[in-house]
Amino acid sequence: MAARNTFVLLNSRCSFHHLYQYQQRIPAATNLVARQYPSCSSISSRLQRNMGSIAGAKNEYMVIVPDKEGALQKRIEARGVHLANTKPMMDSGFLKFGGAMLEFHPKEGQTPPMKGSVLLVVAESSEAVREQLSKDIYATSGVWDIEKMQITPFKSAIRLAL
Repeated sequence: MAARNTFVLLNSRCSFHHLYQYQQRIPAATNLVARQYPSCSSISSRLQRNMGSIAGAKNEYMVIVPDKEGALQKRIEARGVHLANTKPMMDSGFLKFGGAMLEFHPKEGQTPPMKGSVLLVVAESSEAVREQLSKDIYATSGVWDIEKMQITPFKSAIRLAL
């Protein structure tokens, strides 16, 4: 197992979490991420499993939801409620990150030309993802085009804390 590629992520405590089932120690001299982040002098290289195949296990999904044509004003009006409702989804572990897709990066003072959303979520199935996101105010108020939502199984290889 020692020869197996080790994909790791760096969390806010500078510890590395392995994405496979076994545990192994990586010497700092061979650990590329540890060398890239020397300020984390007490880096723990203990590796832990982050995914599973047990029934009821939760997996990551990358979700792309386009907005309906001409929905920008509705989106702006619903944005406050939408953002307030993300906290329970983050607290439950369902929502890992999310944000607006843009036509282009706006200049200062310009309304962002939003055209949809990108999210990383954790759920038991793509059906559970669709069910949860269909309850969002962007879906119920006609901002998101739920029929065109793309839900793709995803597995993080490397993730840095924001």
